Amino acid sequence: MCAFANQGIYRRIAQAPKGERHNTLVRLAPLAFTLGPEERVAEGLRKAAAQAGLPDTDPDEVERVLEWARERAKRGGRREESRPRLLPPDPKHSLFRGRAGQSRYLVLRAIWRVYTAHGWAQDGRPKVQLSYRQIAEGASLSLQTAFKAVKALKEAGVLEGAWSGQAEHGTVWSLDPAAWPGGEEGPEARPLWSPSGLGLTAAQVFQAVGGGVPPRPRDLMEATGRSRDAVRRALKRLTALFGPPEGWKVADLEEAEASARARWNRRRLLFAWERALYRERLGRRGERGEAREKRPPEPEEGKPAQSAQVGENAATRAPPAHA
Repeated sequence: MCAFANQGIYRRIAQAPKGERHNTLVRLAPLAFTLGPEERVAEGLRKAAAQAGLPDTDPDEVERVLEWARERAKRGGRREESRPRLLPPDPKHSLFRGRAGQSRYLVLRAIWRVYTAHGWAQDGRPKVQLSYRQIAEGASLSLQTAFKAVKALKEAGVLEGAWSGQAEHGTVWSLDPAAWPGGEEGPEARPLWSPSGLGLTAAQVFQAVGGGVPPRPRDLMEATGRSRDAVRRALKRLTALFGPPEGWKVADLEEAEASARARWNRRRLLFAWERALYRERLGRRGERGEAREKRPPEPEEGKPAQSAQVGENAATRAPPAHA
């Protein structure tokens, strides 16, 4: 997911309109250095800056920005030793019951995965930076479903958004260790286990059988914490896709979800195209000196809104005559 986030940052820099290229590089370069190896990130930023037309006049402009961004990312305090350890989300937790609970698990699993790799601590609280779109991508959910799942997790006290941004900036999320539903590690978040795929119960059954649990409903009920009917349905779906349980250990999950990943790639390309058009429109508006349209003033409290004014030559209708 972090590689995807950096690819989005590179696109954002490369597509920056004239007049915003330098500021865009300065704003996003420190974030990119917190999401990947320094040399690889620096090379990606150089290529993105070259696509945007930088350096403009100063040949050392890009290298100075990259050196400054490296130092700023290091001063940010996002170090491995200062990050509190959080157990992976436990799929047996009551917060993850039902179909909506499956989405909450996948969202929290995606956030936990990024936190373990790139999270940090501030005032003793675990923090991680992700946009809603990156969360949806990592959880293999639609953006609308990810919104609902995050809202439920915020209401449960597990998450707290510090500030919101757009696209690659994301939101800085605070994680509450006291309310964190951690425990035994469950299945990873991937398209095959999403509600539109086989579901979380099927993922738990697949993981349990791979761990040596006999493929019998009673044993799988104890291993997964799911009902007998849910386990039976999951077994039926998995057998239809992968064959008998004896062959699940060598099942190719990547091939089984190839079509779902292709859909995600199309969504990602569409989003990048929409953002490029939006930025190009903003750049043209700035070059022409156009100002944003102002909203009409809202009426003061206790006063009715003013109606549209009628011109002198406008025809008016007489009030109806009552008998």
